[in-house]
Amino acid sequence: MKRAIPRTLCLLTCFLSFAGIASAEDLWQNTPAPHPGDPIDYFAWFHGVENQRSKRGASPYYMEAAQQLSNIENPPLLNRAIAGPWADRPGDIDAWLAENRSALEGFRKASRMQTCRMGLRTTPRTTDISELRLMLRYCVVQRLFAFDLATKGLLADGWRSWDQSDRPVLFDRVAACLRIARHLDPEAPIAARMTGLAIRERSYRTLYNALTNAADPATFLDDFSKYRPMLAHKPNELTRAYALERASAWDVLQHIFASRSDGTMSRNAMAIYEDIRKTSRIPLTPWAEAQSSLSEAGFSRTKADIDGGFERLVAWNALPTHKAVAASADLEHYFEELQNPLARGLLKDLTIPRMYRTRIETLRRGLVCLVRIMEFRKATGSWPRSLSEAAGRDEDTIDPYSGKPFIFARTRESILLYSVGSDQKDDAGRSYLPGSEAGDLVIWPWR
Repeated sequence: MKRAIPRTLCLLTCFLSFAGIASAEDLWQNTPAPHPGDPIDYFAWFHGVENQRSKRGASPYYMEAAQQLSNIENPPLLNRAIAGPWADRPGDIDAWLAENRSALEGFRKASRMQTCRMGLRTTPRTTDISELRLMLRYCVVQRLFAFDLATKGLLADGWRSWDQSDRPVLFDRVAACLRIARHLDPEAPIAARMTGLAIRERSYRTLYNALTNAADPATFLDDFSKYRPMLAHKPNELTRAYALERASAWDVLQHIFASRSDGTMSRNAMAIYEDIRKTSRIPLTPWAEAQSSLSEAGFSRTKADIDGGFERLVAWNALPTHKAVAASADLEHYFEELQNPLARGLLKDLTIPRMYRTRIETLRRGLVCLVRIMEFRKATGSWPRSLSEAAGRDEDTIDPYSGKPFIFARTRESILLYSVGSDQKDDAGRSYLPGSEAGDLVIWPWR
């Protein structure tokens, strides 16, 4: 199994991608630098730019549907309902689906729209809460969990129809989930991006399970043919999200050293630091352990440590995927060994989003290859002799973890198709062991 993905990463970045800033590189150059004596109001700066963007597209329809969606009393039951064909007919899942029919249909309708700018919903400013606290606590996509829950509901509804021999309904629901994930892709908060990746993962797994459980793969391909284009869309890169993560880290920094132009810590530093540590889930050490190091480092050295870490992160992110995977452990070790507790906490775990994205992209490419192989077999009546014979030699045939084609082999009755996985070692098609990164990511036969 892969390393668990935290529910919320270091900092829920509180910015959108900007109109008027052409690229992530421009964003790195144009973000105003922090200053404790004359702090940048990043909250106002963000809203000044964000207000240039019109609120249009699917956003209000998603929000309306999210408000209507009710929670489920037995989440594990729903998780079992999306794992594959239903072994039985759990009545409370049926009842929950019926209760939320309108909300789920709202998500489907919104997913079909071409544009979506979720924006960030915030509460009005108040005098008894700092700008930073307001950002950390409220600058998140409202009811983000509803997107996660709704896609599970859509897939459960699809599997129910599958059990009734109505396969296209399942494919329609998977397509809706992948469109929802694409709408979350451009959002700046890493929490939204990670939710989108989680939705993609369960959608791709649903297609693998459907192909595994299809009595006749040829019939599966016939039913699936109109939905095949949805496999062409890969998850967005993370460069802009990392640039905005740095801006958010700067905001934390200047609040710790606020109103002290000499670079020493503010009188409220302890209260602000502990509030951030407890409410934002940034993995900071307790104030009693951090105070001495921060006092000694001061504002300038702490900023230099943060900036140096982000420079390494961006350079690592620019590497080809297989090289980035190989270098990820060294970068994580560098972050963990930083002496500055604030820089260490702000940078820790920021490699995880790209590593997770790599896994999801591997599943997508593997699925593309598998569909091509099945189509070849349907057309010729036999399995291909090589991956390239059926799938060609384009980017989708390349294993992101190795930078080389997925490994393909003929077996006595079928085929073996797999990625070397995050350990980047060929384990002859042996799947991951529980709690270990050793083993391969087997595409077929799907387990």
